[in-house]
Amino acid sequence: MQKILVRNFLLASVLLLGGCAGEVIVRDTFPTPVVEPVPYRVGVYYSPRFQGYVYDNEENGVSFELGSKQTALYRTVFEAMFLQTIPVNSTEGSASYGDLDLILEPVLEEYAFLAPSETATDFFAVSLKYQIRLYSGSGDLIGYWPFVAYGKNRTKLVNKNESLGDATSRALRDAAAALVSQFRTVVITEQWKLPEEASG
Repeated sequence: MQKILVRNFLLASVLLLGGCAGEVIVRDTFPTPVVEPVPYRVGVYYSPRFQGYVYDNEENGVSFELGSKQTALYRTVFEAMFLQTIPVNSTEGSASYGDLDLILEPVLEEYAFLAPSETATDFFAVSLKYQIRLYSGSGDLIGYWPFVAYGKNRTKLVNKNESLGDATSRALRDAAAALVSQFRTVVITEQWKLPEEASG
């Protein structure tokens, strides 16, 4: 009986998403935040996995590219947050970059969403679990800062995928707000978690 219920639930989720016949489009136009930049010269490392992240779930029949969108978001925010940001090829320090105050590495730990059938509402709910790893200018891990961003959007009867894409875009904008309002303060006060507390 339980297996039948689980199978029916998964089938309902796929049908609710319209069989994924349309494309899930995540908008990647993010406004530049207006903020007083922290007077740091910062290196930023975007791993291949981060830049090329694709959400692909066979059970619910949803697959779409998220890596380029989140990379564009972080670039926009970090360039506004710091006096200077420099893309680096690794988290290891290098004399070729000059003196860096910090090296940052954003990591997407989990993308998840709940369909209206799972929330008993008319909304798609999206969560993005991130971790910002902080390294010294010479490449030593000195701490990390975890946070979760959320977004939701009312489902549309004609195009469920558009609703999911919009909810994901809202979650990305929530991530931008957290970076500006919270992570900026964390960097200034050095109140990040220590490496021995980091997971993974």
